[in-house]
Amino acid sequence: MNEQQIRGLVADVKDGTLSRRSFIQRMAAVGIAAPIASQILVWNDVAMANATLPYKPTKAGGGGPLKVLLWQAPTLLNPHFASGTKDQIASRIFYGRGPAAASRPAGMAGMSGKRAVFASL
Repeated sequence: MNEQQIRGLVADVKDGTLSRRSFIQRMAAVGIAAPIASQILVWNDVAMANATLPYKPTKAGGGGPLKVLLWQAPTLLNPHFASGTKDQIASRIFYGRGPAAASRPAGMAGMSGKRAVFASL
C-alpha cells in the first residue's frame, strides 16, 4: 500500500464512507499497527468519537465524584502488589473484588466511638 492509497482511505473516513474501525483493520492487514493507524487519522484531522457519554443516575445520590476516607492514601491500584490494606481497598473499584462499601462498628480501634464508613474501592 502506498501513500496515495492511504490518503484515499483517510478521505473515505472523512467522508463517512469508511468507518474508523475498517480503516484500522485495513492498516493492520498491511502491517501498520493500530496505534499508528489511529495516529494517521489524527494527523489528518479526522475527528474522534466523543468519549463522554451522558450519564443520568437512576436514583438520588448517584453519580459525581467518589470520596474515600482512609488513614493513608493508596499508592498502588494493583491488588497483587498491594503493600497493605490501603492498597487492597483501593484496588476493589478497578478489579471488582469485594463489596463496594464496608463499615466498621462503633468502638473499633482508632474510631473514637463513632461509626465510620469506609468506601471500599
